[in-house]
Amino acid sequence: MRWLVRRVVVAVMALAASRGAAAQERPGAAYLFGGVGVTHQDGAEDGESQIYITAPGGTTAGWTLGGGVFLTRHVSSEGEWSWSGTMTAREPSRYGLTYIEERRDRVLGVMVRIH
Repeated sequence: MRWLVRRVVVAVMALAASRGAAAQERPGAAYLFGGVGVTHQDGAEDGESQIYITAPGGTTAGWTLGGGVFLTRHVSSEGEWSWSGTMTAREPSRYGLTYIEERRDRVLGVMVRIH
């Protein structure tokens, strides 16, 4: 799965670099963006026995949404909200216990972008 993710990232970057970008660069102009991401976290896989409780791992799809506003011709301020899909693991442990864990990452970012 990792090789597929790497190849997709390289292909997207190659396509993005093949054509120049043009921003509006007008103070007060706003923009929105969104996308789909693939998140990978090392951790306990479903059904894998662990001595100590470990955060669930795996690969899952996630989303990102954001927007910004140009402050000057070459500087903008933007915010982004992104979250991953839910990773779940069922871990058999000592003494006949089984732990069921879930993980979902959420990230809020505020940035100043120089164009």
